[in-house]
Amino acid sequence: IIGGDDIDRFLNTSPVADAPIVPDASINVNGAGFINTSLLLSKTTNFTIEGYFIADPSFTTHRQYLFYNGFTGLDGFGLYIDDTGSGELFIEGVDNVGNPFDFSTGMNVTSSTEWQHFAVVVDKSNNWHFYLNGTPRFNIASIGIMQPTNTTLIGARNLTVPPANLGIDTGNLQEYRFWNVALDTKTIREWMHVQLDNTHTFYFTLNSYFPLNENAGSIVRDLAYTLNPISLYKTGTIINPAGWDNTDSAPIGDNGSGEVENATADINSRIKTGIEIDFQTPSGGNL
Repeated sequence: IIGGDDIDRFLNTSPVADAPIVPDASINVNGAGFINTSLLLSKTTNFTIEGYFIADPSFTTHRQYLFYNGFTGLDGFGLYIDDTGSGELFIEGVDNVGNPFDFSTGMNVTSSTEWQHFAVVVDKSNNWHFYLNGTPRFNIASIGIMQPTNTTLIGARNLTVPPANLGIDTGNLQEYRFWNVALDTKTIREWMHVQLDNTHTFYFTLNSYFPLNENAGSIVRDLAYTLNPISLYKTGTIINPAGWDNTDSAPIGDNGSGEVENATADINSRIKTGIEIDFQTPSGGNL
């Protein structure tokens, strides 16, 4: 099986199709469902994973995993909401000498009904950087990763071990992006509300792109190949009881739709037209 990242690529000759306009649909986990895919990232440095979720931070029965990339307990890493009811997010995994690690990201979920955006970034020096809704949280220095193998699970920790595969109990998932580069703060903020296209500064490093918006069937598509010509076409399988929710969707617009997603005065906020707003003083200087 050919892996998912830049270590084991072949030139993709599949016909390239335009990414569809994002419909008002997302994955509803329904208590135990998740997405099962082949391993998407086998890199241990210089990468980014980001996505949107809704989850109940007060849930205490078990940890709620947003993803696990690798062979659980043996290699790789995953992001989860803890089971204390605080809504705090942690990174768990196995380091490059085989020792388990588990540490806070400084991200806290405070709503059970609103979409939240996360980004996990590991730079070339094994430094970890975490973002919640575009805001930097903790930075953790020099923790290596045992090279991931096996699978990537979106919304779970493992395939078979109960309870509920340690996934999100009640909530939604959408717009998961896997990059072969450590994205900077400005890029994360500029694109977190915009559907990806080849005007993205780092489109050529896009490893996998699961919008999770098909709104039908049990297969979800990886659309990275439509933007990055060396990305392979991949799919994921929806594991029951996850299904489609056509009443709620993450705050993502097609690049150029003209819809304003966030009209706050944050100079780093992005609107769906793809325009970044810069405020200036009367003398012309930037605020």
